[in-house]
Amino acid sequence: MTYFFPTAHLARTLSVALAWGLIAELAAAQPVAPGPAGSSLAVFLAALDGSPELLAAQVTVEAAELQLRAAYDPVALSATGGYTRIDLDDSLTGVPLRGAQAPTDPTDPGAGGDVGAGTLSETGYNVSTTLTFRPYPFGDVADLVAQRELDLENSLLERDNARAALEARGLEAALQARLAERSAELAREGVAAAAQGLTATRLRAAKGAANARDLRNAEAALFEAQTILQNAQLDVKTARLNLQSLVGDTPPPSALALTSLRAPPQRTPVSVSQALVQARLTDLSISAAQRELLPVASASYAWNVSDYSTLTASVESRTLQPSVGFAYQEPGRTLPTSAVEGSFQVGISANISVGALDVLSAAERQGAAVQAGVSAAREGGALQEAALRSAATQAARNAELNRRSFADARVTYQENTTRQDLGLTSPLETRTTLLELSQADLERSSSELSALGALLDLYELYALPPSETLR
Repeated sequence: MTYFFPTAHLARTLSVALAWGLIAELAAAQPVAPGPAGSSLAVFLAALDGSPELLAAQVTVEAAELQLRAAYDPVALSATGGYTRIDLDDSLTGVPLRGAQAPTDPTDPGAGGDVGAGTLSETGYNVSTTLTFRPYPFGDVADLVAQRELDLENSLLERDNARAALEARGLEAALQARLAERSAELAREGVAAAAQGLTATRLRAAKGAANARDLRNAEAALFEAQTILQNAQLDVKTARLNLQSLVGDTPPPSALALTSLRAPPQRTPVSVSQALVQARLTDLSISAAQRELLPVASASYAWNVSDYSTLTASVESRTLQPSVGFAYQEPGRTLPTSAVEGSFQVGISANISVGALDVLSAAERQGAAVQAGVSAAREGGALQEAALRSAATQAARNAELNRRSFADARVTYQENTTRQDLGLTSPLETRTTLLELSQADLERSSSELSALGALLDLYELYALPPSETLR
């Protein structure tokens, strides 16, 4: 991760530094419990809901949900229609044709009764509709439902991953802002102390107890403290702009609340979850390839309601989806087909080929490769988890060590400023301790950001948004 480090920081007392160290030690134990700190974090993280990244991830989830709902659709309606025009040879239109050989126009005379037969119709059309019912998923439909469920699961993982990464950025930006504010406050104290030291040095110089060199050093100390303050104020502005780009005008939580976030409970890394989803998708392709080798039985019945319309009902073993259809044609049927009132058909079909066997073999090998990938993901995830938890513990300890070092440096600086006011030490020595204090605070802030970043790496490993642990 990339961090923004302030150049100077707000002074803290030793007791506060020790308290923060205790919180950091507890950070590796369990998630923060509900309370004022957790509540302020939850309110802050809720401000990320309008982020374009989260909106895009949520839209993907909603699309996957609609796809799954469509797979469960209990009824599907399909309709077809067609128009036919026949160009006749005028030289043959007078040749008598038998009705069994060609479609006839029932409106022509001579077809029997009031209609004729034996004359080709030049135009015709047909329409048909079919209703297919899905009482329960079976076969190919069951595979489709399972695939859509896995797609939804994968999109949920991606959304959680995006949320965890965004919340990590938000918490880091909030801590950077708080550290920058602390830096500016410490710099203001440094300016006040340097100004007081310059005033004391001038008084001593007026009494002949300080020389021109002491005055120059005191003036240089004040200028250096003012420069540190100006840089710290720029850091505050930059940190606030960075935070505003994420949460707008929502104020960041306190530094105490940010450091109260604790390590998440152990769970499955997101890389393992994604590998498991891929393995289940591969299992679906294997079952689909195996089904291609199985024979398919079908049964259907057609009832000729009239010479122009037909009702049909059918079912087949591949999906067990019953269907009902209606068809209308113009011109209508003529003898001998018009004498058929209904027909029942039962059939079976099979597709056995070398290519189908090769597809099955390839799917099985791919499944073996994916299973090996799952095993590798489990091993890698366990190693990464152990490394990240170890890094989080080490970072928390380093942060505590740097807090103690800062507290010592601040006490030394305060002692030197007091000694300088009493004329017991030179401004040059005070400047040196001020630089040491600034460096100690820089290291303290750097270690605190590193500790939070190492902790958030665990949340991102699991694709677990920190807000989930605050509920």
